[in-house]
Amino acid sequence: MNVERRNSMKRKEFLQQKLKLVPKLPGVYLMQDEQGKIIYVGKAVKLQNRLQCYFGNNSTQPSLKVALMIAKIYDFQYVICQNEQEALILESNLIKRHRPFYNILLKDDHDYPYIKVSLQDSWPEVTKAYRIGKDKAKGALYFGPYMYSQLSKALKSLEQIFPLHSCNPAKIRTNVPCLNYQLGKCIGTCCNRATAADYREIIKEVCNYLRGDTQKLEEYLRAKMAAAADAEQFEQAAFWRDRLLNLQALHQTQRIVTQKAVDADVLAVCRQDFMYCLQKLEIRAGKIIGTCSFFFETEDLLYSLYGLGSEDLPANLKGPLPAKPEKPEKPADRDKTVELSADSLLIENLLEMFLAQHYADLHNLPASIILANSLPAAALAHLNAAAESLVGSHCTFTVPQRGEKYEWGKMAANNAGEALAKKMLLLGSAAANVKGALTTLMQLNGMPNLPHRIEAYDVANFGNDDLCAAMVCFIDGVYSPKNSLLFRLREQKEQNDYLAMSTVLLRRLRHLPGVQETGNSLNLQAAEQSWICLKENKSSLNIVPDLILLDGGKGHRQAVLQALEEQLQWSKLVVSRRIFIGGMVKNDKHETRALLQADGQVHELQVFLPQEAAGTSDSHKGETIKSEVNLLRFLTRIQDEVHRLANNYYHKLQKNRILHYELENIKGIGAKKRQLLLAHFKSMEKIKTATLAELQAVKGISEQDAQHIFEYFRLQA
Repeated sequence: MNVERRNSMKRKEFLQQKLKLVPKLPGVYLMQDEQGKIIYVGKAVKLQNRLQCYFGNNSTQPSLKVALMIAKIYDFQYVICQNEQEALILESNLIKRHRPFYNILLKDDHDYPYIKVSLQDSWPEVTKAYRIGKDKAKGALYFGPYMYSQLSKALKSLEQIFPLHSCNPAKIRTNVPCLNYQLGKCIGTCCNRATAADYREIIKEVCNYLRGDTQKLEEYLRAKMAAAADAEQFEQAAFWRDRLLNLQALHQTQRIVTQKAVDADVLAVCRQDFMYCLQKLEIRAGKIIGTCSFFFETEDLLYSLYGLGSEDLPANLKGPLPAKPEKPEKPADRDKTVELSADSLLIENLLEMFLAQHYADLHNLPASIILANSLPAAALAHLNAAAESLVGSHCTFTVPQRGEKYEWGKMAANNAGEALAKKMLLLGSAAANVKGALTTLMQLNGMPNLPHRIEAYDVANFGNDDLCAAMVCFIDGVYSPKNSLLFRLREQKEQNDYLAMSTVLLRRLRHLPGVQETGNSLNLQAAEQSWICLKENKSSLNIVPDLILLDGGKGHRQAVLQALEEQLQWSKLVVSRRIFIGGMVKNDKHETRALLQADGQVHELQVFLPQEAAGTSDSHKGETIKSEVNLLRFLTRIQDEVHRLANNYYHKLQKNRILHYELENIKGIGAKKRQLLLAHFKSMEKIKTATLAELQAVKGISEQDAQHIFEYFRLQA
């Protein structure tokens, strides 16, 4: 038995012995890793029963995520509480203090970032944040979370409405106005045109705006404009007028759901098989200002709330859980299974956890939270009490049965259903999605088997200098860097995408067994050393690729076929029998739009087509779109990878060329002396930092040349 396994068994025995001392009382438990860091905080009605789920001999197996967490637990602590309410408050405080990695609502989510206002700083800044940080305790305010697209619009609107500084006035030692001030986008803090108090006043209005109080902001902007006009400061009056117009234009783009100045959050919990979605709509002053979705896998959620196999688990949730499928559900079936969750106890506990881990950190908690799910009066009373205990302000949970608030709940439920449907479509099994894309490629190209080795080619074409290309290789749908190639096109002196692509393919395919080129117009022998294996895996060059994808359309494919016929005497018939050559057609935004099949036909991806042009009936439309989405995602991955590789290689070559020839800008330094310097110092960086004596020591460089080089780079520094 190895040492690691023996230590693991000893640790489990230690935790099981410690578990026997835990009372069956309400409280909070803290899981610690090997370094003593708290990785999870939870509460329980009966501590021993809950901890038994983690360390006892249970027949119920936890999910992979929970199993990984349990494997990292080396010790635990617990705190006994008087009742569940006290445990809830303590759990919330401990989560906020320690930020445990495995508390599911606290994961970094780049899809739903926050806007942070650093009020603790002398010159506050408005920035993007991916999670609520420890500076909240020092005075920083966090607003959100926002969908990523909404966040960009929100920050842009702040820039248009408020004259926020883009430079730190505390670090500026000059009174010269910045460019933004001259463009009317800065109040002038950097050049002493405005004081810190003036800037604080603007930041205060920013916070009001983010809370949704746009009426006061409009009054503030009107007052500023009028005051400047009365003082005959007409440029300043125009400055505030433009911001008022920007605010009014923004109002026209926001969806109004009521004419009343209502502030409320609308929550809906939907479920489909193994996944729950909690949807939140933020309504401020009668307008929807934000929306976000939170997803929970059923098994992880139940483990967090109750512990699998625990006595706390509701009776209707005991038994086998819905299995996570290998593939995403068919859209036609999915529409039938997305539904508002009717389990009132689970919703109550989920919302309680949401209060503790989400609302307790926010500064824009509304007075009313509207629920789309039905809950009994006792559950609503419990949530109201929990909100007052956790947040410190009165907040009322309601379940409207009719009227406009009821319609808001339906809107949140519809959004939750849509978000859950998209999540399930994109989730599935990554392997299943890739296999689906490979199957579609096989069918569209008429291949006998799934493509095992796919090679994609792209040419970096930015000018007549540093022409190059790249090939990326995917083995069974997985990117293989060791089999990818970089090509230097030294022999080509001007831009010609078709010629470059043909040259690259000929260089690659001439390494296949039994290939003998007959022409010499492309000078393949001289170009033999003009390609680079990323991982020195040259042995893979004799493997015939199942599918070649060119980053281009019919013109690229035709040029390649013509070159193969001229240089290798491969007719189109021979090519069709030996190798499949297609392409990735892009739109005007440089995104993959269609697949060029091996027979030369263009297959438009139906995710870009109108429904009536898709040519599929309702019964097959969902399945078709699913396969098209998988194919689009896979082709986009290939295109992004080959494009990145080619561009990075181009920029590397360009940088080397610019740095090498920079030496010739120095008086007395020509091509020969440049080569002497590079041969001696090996890099431009060493030449730049060399001392005068080191430069004079280079053979072929005179004292005068050394002096010119030394002064040239010192003046640049």
